[in-house]
Amino acid sequence: MDDSQRDLSGDPKLNHMMNLLLLLNWFLCLVSASVTDDRISELASQYKSGSQTERIEAVLELGQRIPDLTDEQQLDSAYQTLIDAVADPAELVASAAKLRLAELGLQAVPYLKPFLESGKFIQFAKACESIKAIGPSAKTCIPWLEKHVDSTDPKFQLAALHGLGVFEGEELLPVLD
Repeated sequence: MDDSQRDLSGDPKLNHMMNLLLLLNWFLCLVSASVTDDRISELASQYKSGSQTERIEAVLELGQRIPDLTDEQQLDSAYQTLIDAVADPAELVASAAKLRLAELGLQAVPYLKPFLESGKFIQFAKACESIKAIGPSAKTCIPWLEKHVDSTDPKFQLAALHGLGVFEGEELLPVLD
């Protein structure tokens, strides 16, 4: 029997090495999660207080990191920052946020709900702008937009119509009735 066919599972040195590798892998996962926690917070802070270039970098990196996040609090923070950024006064920052939201697509839609339900115009307008960026895959947002089409507040009406502008055909039939 050559070495490639020999059963090494009973070898204590090999078992010890495997246990060490598993422990190292576990430790690296913990460290990686901790670094991600810190980095998401850093990026959110960078967006809030950075220069235009720093805000663009923060938004782009947040959008890039979102698919790898598993912690709901990190996801909430990252999405809130992206959705806030669609209304950034610097057009390049807002465009970077819209680009990332468009790339995330349907994955971003559940994070729009608090903005759509807030009752605050600025939050609602950010959600509508985000819906435009995401596109037709945000069709589950139509009922919230529909509620505001008949609003007594013309600002909400216009924002809702702006958000609905991304949808076509049968998706809009309930709104048009």
